[in-house]
Amino acid sequence: MKFFIPNYNTPVHTEATYLNHIFNGLDGCSSVLFNPSSTVSIYDALDMSQPDVIITHGLSLHKDYFVYLSEHKDIELVLNITMVSDKDLHNIETMLENQKINCKLAFINHGNNQYKSKLNIISIYHGVDIFLNAPKINYNIDTLNMVHRDDFQRINTTDTYHYMSNYAKLHKSVDKIVTVFDLVGIYQNYKEIKFFDFIDQSIVQQSFFDAIYYHDNVSFCGSKEQLEIICKLLKVDNLKDFAKIKQCVKEKHTCLNRAKSLLSQLKCSDLVTQLSVMMKEVKL
Repeated sequence: MKFFIPNYNTPVHTEATYLNHIFNGLDGCSSVLFNPSSTVSIYDALDMSQPDVIITHGLSLHKDYFVYLSEHKDIELVLNITMVSDKDLHNIETMLENQKINCKLAFINHGNNQYKSKLNIISIYHGVDIFLNAPKINYNIDTLNMVHRDDFQRINTTDTYHYMSNYAKLHKSVDKIVTVFDLVGIYQNYKEIKFFDFIDQSIVQQSFFDAIYYHDNVSFCGSKEQLEIICKLLKVDNLKDFAKIKQCVKEKHTCLNRAKSLLSQLKCSDLVTQLSVMMKEVKL
């Protein structure tokens, strides 16, 4: 099985790179991570790699994909359509239908599917990227406050703190804009990490899972509605028992779990079996 994955990572997630990493670690499976900024055209890159499956984001669909897939009907297309508007999704579906392209699967990074679509849409949440290895920067601060919306309320405290965000549009409201990759290198510098409401209440962001995995004191101080979604996903009544939450994240919410879900939906039983064995052997 050969995958082609253009790098659709954002400051908020590393889904493309962790899927690529995992697929390349399985026997009988290979993956190409394509740089969209490459001087090589997408069409030529596809022609060189000759994949069985293309995984990309709906907002990154270049015309070359439609041209190539219309000429190679045996290749399956898998689309992440998180945050794709109804209008854009309708346009994508129309182009797929007109050119008789095989869109095997579409997925969203949350559990609130409200799309009216003919596509087979499933939920594959964000997960911990266990492969992140950012350079460490050392300092000591009491609290890291992670914010994602411009309507957050600052907390009155005498402790030392930083406000940071993955969203560039908040650059005037926070101390620093960071990526999920940057955060792994600085989590250890804080006694506590607090998360405010996510930009979309239905989406539990990768940085939240990463923080729980890489740190030992993580809390949520956002809305009751958002907290209920988090607790439901983690199968807990509240976030007080951090040891239990951390174990749940390690067992159910890593990038390995997400890759396994995707391969299961693609009916790659041999790869799913391999990955299941790998998950038992990996030290988390």
